[in-house]
Amino acid sequence: MKSLLPLSIALSLLSAAVAETAYTVHHRVHHVTLPQLPYRPHGTIHFDDDDSTVSFQPAPELSEDLALFSEAISDLHVSTDNLYYQLALQRGDEEQSLWDFTSVKACHLPHVTSQTFVLHTQDAKPFAMDYFVSPIPPDGSCPKTTSRSKSSRPSLSPFAAFTQNLRGLNTTIILKSPHAPPLPELRKPQPITPTGQPVQPVPEKSFIQKYWMYIAVAFVALLLTGGEDEGPRRQARA
Repeated sequence: MKSLLPLSIALSLLSAAVAETAYTVHHRVHHVTLPQLPYRPHGTIHFDDDDSTVSFQPAPELSEDLALFSEAISDLHVSTDNLYYQLALQRGDEEQSLWDFTSVKACHLPHVTSQTFVLHTQDAKPFAMDYFVSPIPPDGSCPKTTSRSKSSRPSLSPFAAFTQNLRGLNTTIILKSPHAPPLPELRKPQPITPTGQPVQPVPEKSFIQKYWMYIAVAFVALLLTGGEDEGPRRQARA
């Protein structure tokens, strides 16, 4: 019995690994004037292959990483319109150059109350990811900030403010599978003659042209019927 216990544990761990697949989401701050910063773990998306459910688990060092992002942009004296919060999806052991990434404007982070991951899947496996935060203005512009001087900077960076909202942040994961659009309804090409000219439709016949035979038969029948009745009438008058 002692020799079977490790085997049963190994089988249970193996079945759990097969039933659930995990994908790592990375994040970083991105700006055109900044050197390319390395990605840091943002969290893990767990796929339950049995019932196709997903869940998200934030990385333990998420708050510390956001503090590092705040330090990285502390010397920036530019508008936050070109400052982005970038996330990337790692699928298995693939290289970083193959990760699918998405981004949102960092200026929206201090006011968000929810985040949404949209995973595009093929055969129950994600191949692309979109990331959204809300609420944001309808036009997607950054909120206007008031400052006393041009050189003054806000006391709280968007990443530091985002850290304070992490505890009450709602997370939604949406799975989307590709589907083909409906085929267009094509009109049949107009037939053409051997000379290349379009075939003209046959003009519709008039009522007389369609039913002249019936009219002629009825007219002849009336003539014949009228000639037979006139003879007896003349005899009766005589």
